[in-house]
Amino acid sequence: MLAVRMVLAHVLARIYRLDPILAEAIQHGFEDAVDKIRKTATKSRTKVTSHQLVEALAAVEALRAVLSNKSDNRGHPSVANDNKCLPRSSR
Repeated sequence: MLAVRMVLAHVLARIYRLDPILAEAIQHGFEDAVDKIRKTATKSRTKVTSHQLVEALAAVEALRAVLSNKSDNRGHPSVANDNKCLPRSSR
């Protein structure tokens, strides 16, 4: 599970840095996940334990924190304007 979280966090962080629209979509995805977890817990016919709820919310928040740490102070540069993506001969 740790490997999946790390891969997901790093992939999302790279996407997050590509474009402000993508960054906003990722943030909304985290919010949607938290809402869904809470709704599932309150409407579940097979009772979700408080431990499961806490673990699920903690996992979402941990991913969000990794993403936030990787994106701090880097802004959201556009790929089209980022000449670091080009080979040296194309700069």
